[in-house]
Amino acid sequence: MHRISLTALCVASAPALAAPEFPALTGRVVDSAGLLSPEEERQLTAELKALEDRSSDQVVVVTLPSLQAIVPALVGGGCLSARTPSGP
Repeated sequence: MHRISLTALCVASAPALAAPEFPALTGRVVDSAGLLSPEEERQLTAELKALEDRSSDQVVVVTLPSLQAIVPALVGGGCLSARTPSGP
């Protein structure tokens, strides 16, 4: 009886254990959640480019429609793992 319950628990929680999906980093701003207007995205992109030109620091802004049940502090690392910006 306990074995059946444990198996059902593992199967039921399998979707929650799936690897989260992150958008491709296509530029300095990736608004996957659709929070920014085109003008806001252009302005933010220009500000991030100016920061990079002044300091050589690179900052990418990514919005996600969902945290997909992961810890918010881990989202940044997930977005950047094995990805590099390919846009301007």
